Amino acid sequence: MGLLLPVLCIAAFLTAATTAEITNSGCGTTKACFREPTDCTNAATCNFLLSFKENGADSSLVDFEILGTTNGNGWVAVGFSNDKLMGDDSGVTCIKSDSVSEVKTLYNTGHSSAVGDTTGITNPVVSVADNMMSCTFTRAKSVDGNSQFFSLNTTYHLFMGTGPVSGDVPTQHATDPWISTNKIDLSTMDDVLADEPHESDSHETDTGSPVSANVIVVVSLVGLLVARFM
Repeated sequence: MGLLLPVLCIAAFLTAATTAEITNSGCGTTKACFREPTDCTNAATCNFLLSFKENGADSSLVDFEILGTTNGNGWVAVGFSNDKLMGDDSGVTCIKSDSVSEVKTLYNTGHSSAVGDTTGITNPVVSVADNMMSCTFTRAKSVDGNSQFFSLNTTYHLFMGTGPVSGDVPTQHATDPWISTNKIDLSTMDDVLADEPHESDSHETDTGSPVSANVIVVVSLVGLLVARFM
């Protein structure tokens, strides 16, 4: 019995560490956020919440939190794009199935995309409860020699998206992704509320109208996954 209590305490601590609640606490002060709807505060009130901040121990890293709606197992993704169109976008996707719990990079070209690997990704934690996926990970700001791993030392449109999986494979997003209206600087502590979700065209169907470069968390990745598996 003398050893049982310490073991139980350690187990309880580890469980708490892997299921820490993602909320809007600190948005705009200690971390930057991109969220929807306007009253999004936690899993009970959010459709999605993305937060990010520079890692306190290593300034070459950024810590991310993603909270998104899924029907049980599924995926949530954040994308970084130089414009509001699909194509030449980098991102990260969190995937949870009965056999897989992982965080991987993404890159899309036009309407096709490729799920990458874990390059530049550390400390991944993915869980699902009450049809809400929580995902935390640390991403390197850049990887030398990898043009598909966008540097976070600049501004982007953020894409945010969620969807189901078939087996272990992400399939088309459940709803249209959200895209940040303006570019976002990941070194700032902004608290950005998302507009209505909308479909993102690709460069392949661009009519030639000028576009701006923005940070896209969910939409970019959603577009990548949708494009790949349609």
